[in-house]
Amino acid sequence: MSYFGYFDVSFRIDKYGKAKRVRFLSEGGEVTRNMEIRLNQYLQNVLFRPLFRDGKPYTDAISVRYYIAI
Repeated sequence: MSYFGYFDVSFRIDKYGKAKRVRFLSEGGEVTRNMEIRLNQYLQNVLFRPLFRDGKPYTDAISVRYYIAI
């Protein structure tokens, strides 16, 4: 597998598992604007497991690094 690069992304997960307030923090390698758009579309359409801390929804932003590979 060959890697093009990566995106560092920050977002919040609401109580229904949807990504909210998606922000691209940084990137590395040979990534393109089209790759960023596709990752953003993916994040808007995928459901995450809602996060809870002490029985309450965890609403702070999380940061994730997504690697782009072929």
